[in-house]
Amino acid sequence: MTKLKPMDGQSQSTTANSEVKSASFICKLKEIVPKAATPERQLCLKWSLWILIAIAYHAYFVAAVVKDYKRALALIVLTAIGWYLFLYYRLCKVYCTPKISATLGKSLCSVLQKLWRARTVKWIACFSLAVPFIAIVLYCTSHDWRRLNSLAGIVAIVLLLLMVSESPRKVNWRPVLTGLGLQFLIGFIVMRWPSGALAFQWVANQIVTFLQYSEEGAKFVYGFLVTPPNICGMYPVFIFSVLQVILYFAAFVSLLYYLGVIQASMTPFAWFMQKLLGTTAAESLNAVAAIFLGISESPLLIKPYLTKLTNSELFAIMCSGYGSVSGSLFAAYVSFGACPTYILSASVMSAPASLACAKLVMPELEESQLKQAEHMKLQKSEHKNILEAISNGACDGIMIIAQIAANLIVFISMLSFLNATISWLGHMVDIEDLSFEKILGYVFFPIAFLMGVSTATDMAERVAETTIVAELLGTKVVLNEFIAYQRMSQYIQSNKLSPHSQMMATYSLCSFANFGTIGIMLGALGTLCPEKKTVLTQYALKALLAGGATSLITASWAGIFVEQPTFCEPLIPKNCWNITAGLNM
Repeated sequence: MTKLKPMDGQSQSTTANSEVKSASFICKLKEIVPKAATPERQLCLKWSLWILIAIAYHAYFVAAVVKDYKRALALIVLTAIGWYLFLYYRLCKVYCTPKISATLGKSLCSVLQKLWRARTVKWIACFSLAVPFIAIVLYCTSHDWRRLNSLAGIVAIVLLLLMVSESPRKVNWRPVLTGLGLQFLIGFIVMRWPSGALAFQWVANQIVTFLQYSEEGAKFVYGFLVTPPNICGMYPVFIFSVLQVILYFAAFVSLLYYLGVIQASMTPFAWFMQKLLGTTAAESLNAVAAIFLGISESPLLIKPYLTKLTNSELFAIMCSGYGSVSGSLFAAYVSFGACPTYILSASVMSAPASLACAKLVMPELEESQLKQAEHMKLQKSEHKNILEAISNGACDGIMIIAQIAANLIVFISMLSFLNATISWLGHMVDIEDLSFEKILGYVFFPIAFLMGVSTATDMAERVAETTIVAELLGTKVVLNEFIAYQRMSQYIQSNKLSPHSQMMATYSLCSFANFGTIGIMLGALGTLCPEKKTVLTQYALKALLAGGATSLITASWAGIFVEQPTFCEPLIPKNCWNITAGLNM
């Protein structure tokens, strides 16, 4: 082996000189390169950038409004929402709300509580609310008194819920009456008030337009399976067309959740419902979230607090899940002939009604730990960036599509087998055309008749329409709302449902209240809070009943308010080319 020779003096001096030169070069380089920005400078740069973006946007906004304010209506609405969120979270919540609540909040609440204890004040308040209510109902039904029948349906449903209540004598009527009253007010605004109806119709159209963009991605991946040739009997494949909207919407919701838009937009509405209905922060927030999110997604917002909830609060969360539908299924229901405005208004109206029905069946008998919104901190997204949020949201949508497809295949197949079996049994005793749907129609006929689902003058026609809607209700409860809406589309195509009956059926079916979703609910909440699994299983069926009653009450309000229902047809191609006729020529 060769040994390393020691360095002589000249080599050592050369090395030292090179090190000195390198050090001096690094020092000069540090002087040239700017130092890291201080936190104050970073904050200043950040705000400068946001101010420049805001100036540029508002310049564009003013130009768009000046050119054509009608064309820029969507831009005006989005800008107003943005300004509201900015003013509330950056100014009011930071500077105004704490001072107002500290100075006026407690004193005002104590004064109102003292006034409410006086029996005279209660009677005056009840009278001042009852008179406008009666006047509005009579005015809305003045041109057709048969629609007043829907009010009997509401009374019957409330009495039924009171009969199955856990503690009928301990029911706190404030959340029940205010919840139904808020539902009544929302229904009047979106169904009867012309300006409110136009605004809601505009929002529904924007949602449909937004969801239609999912077709572009689906066409690229699946081709003609999404938009097949216009040949009679050749329709778009359901799983490759309508259900793909779920992927698109799930990714979009995940993006909004990551950006904090979902949490920020829902908090004010939850606070309003909490103060008005007297419900707790957790159940109010979940009820608002259920308007847009699914049965298993909305509880994620309050995941850290599920173990602290009382039995009544857990019941309200289950009821809100059963009484609503997911926004991702909006396009699927519309494809079956459900009017977009009806689906959207049903989702909004069900939020306060679900809390009202929940507190009627399961009154609060414990002391809640989450009475105020200040006791809660909303769960933040676990995603690291925007792309991860979108990608994971789309992957979550795949699971939803798989569950829907599997359930549809199994339930429709089992329904066909069950109908064949029942028809065979009926044929043995000379009862023809007996089916599972017909049996369900007889079971649900009384409640459908009380709701006034048909306003036909001929009693035979009225009974026939009522029986059909009752069959749809039974199909929805025993199987699911997808199959019920699919059956409804068949009745619409065969002209067996009037526009009024179609509207009542659309509202009545707009909820997740069916036996199949019990497993989804127990699986979702049981995973999030295993400690409460016993409570969840104990009250699952009653929560299902209360959630189903929510959509029935919503349908009854629609029967009172809507004078000229909209007729919506299933999305089936028309003027198709009949290959069979061409071949036979």
